[in-house]
Amino acid sequence: MRKYSIAVIAAFVIAGITSCKHVKEPESADFSWYYYSDYSANMIDLSKASKNPKTIELSDQICFVANDASANSYVVWTGEPGHAYEDRELSDDLKKDTVNNVAKKATGVALSTRDGKGRFMKTYNFNSISPSSSPFQMYCTARNYDYESGEYKEIKAGPYSIEVVDTQTDLWDMNDPYNEGGGKNYAIQFKIGSKKISTTNKTGGDYEVDYETPGIIVTYNKGLDVSKCEITLKVNKCIPFSDQGTFTYNVRNKQYAWTVDLTKSPVLTLASQSAVKEGYLNSYADKAIGDEGVDSKGYIAYPNDKTQLVEGTQYTKDYTFKAIEAE
Repeated sequence: MRKYSIAVIAAFVIAGITSCKHVKEPESADFSWYYYSDYSANMIDLSKASKNPKTIELSDQICFVANDASANSYVVWTGEPGHAYEDRELSDDLKKDTVNNVAKKATGVALSTRDGKGRFMKTYNFNSISPSSSPFQMYCTARNYDYESGEYKEIKAGPYSIEVVDTQTDLWDMNDPYNEGGGKNYAIQFKIGSKKISTTNKTGGDYEVDYETPGIIVTYNKGLDVSKCEITLKVNKCIPFSDQGTFTYNVRNKQYAWTVDLTKSPVLTLASQSAVKEGYLNSYADKAIGDEGVDSKGYIAYPNDKTQLVEGTQYTKDYTFKAIEAE
């Protein structure tokens, strides 16, 4: 009996010691962000890098860096749609989810890489511009956890404001990210009747970039009628406008089809997202096949409404399209 009592007491002591093992609260969730190029150039001594830029371009690659390395995980909430801290609704049954992807309501950016100095970091590109006069509000959460018990302690830092703008209005620049293939595969195609014109298919003609105007010069074979030409443009997140011709938008391929008379040297205005009123791009680009106005191939009429340009905007660029008959 005495031996049994000792064994029972020992078991309770061990259980008591185990139950007293608590997860320690992280010391800090503070973080900084840098342009990735600046971070890379000053990785050894980040005091030489410019941190926490208040305004960045949508095309900028940045780097999030935790200012402490003692927690088990760090997650940045960028504040853009799908990545807002307020929308995560962390629940007890997902407490082991260190990336904090809760019911897919919001996803954090886990700082899942350690650099040469032992800092938690992650490169990132924003997917959306911030609303006018309303910067994104960023947070960072730091968490310590015990997988066996499921216990965790988490703290947050923030909010930190960051304004994300889009000023890209390039149509054909060789280094433009819109121009996949580094300029070898132009995101423009002309269809005149049954003939397609591109830089790779010369059966119906050819086109070249006019850097001086700027714009595009199309050379077409004799006999082709360029008064009704269909120009397919894949301009990423730029928004096109023109006083001539009509547009459709393909929600599947994310590209515009512009039907226009090339004998009149039409002008295409490209606007960045920051140059149009909030919600204009989403009003048609966020639709899907089957939605009202979208046909079975994914096409929807594009409004081409210049009144939606922000008054006084500087983030637009004009391109003149010219047609020249081949000799």
